[in-house]
Amino acid sequence: MAVHIHEYLIQVRFYEDSVDVNKPLYEMTKNYKGIVSILIDEFGIARASHAIIDRLTRKDFLFILNYCRTKGAIKFTYKHRNLEREINL
Repeated sequence: MAVHIHEYLIQVRFYEDSVDVNKPLYEMTKNYKGIVSILIDEFGIARASHAIIDRLTRKDFLFILNYCRTKGAIKFTYKHRNLEREINL
C-alpha cells in the first residue's frame, strides 16, 4: 500500500490588538476576533475549510489571499452565505 499526502495547512488568527507574532502560539493569550483554516492541495487550490470570524475586513481578506499566493496557491475557494466562491490568484 502506498500513501501520498500533499496538503498544506495554514491556520490564520485575527487579533483586535497588536500581538507579537514571533512568540510561540501558546504565549499569544489576547482574544482574537476570528480564525480560518486553509488547505492548499497539490494542484495549488487553496480552500478555506473552517472559518469563525466576527468581522472580516477587506484588508484581512486580501492578506489571506496574498499569503496563499506566496505559498503557491493559484486559486482560492470559500463559502459565503452558502454559496461556493472562487478567486483566481
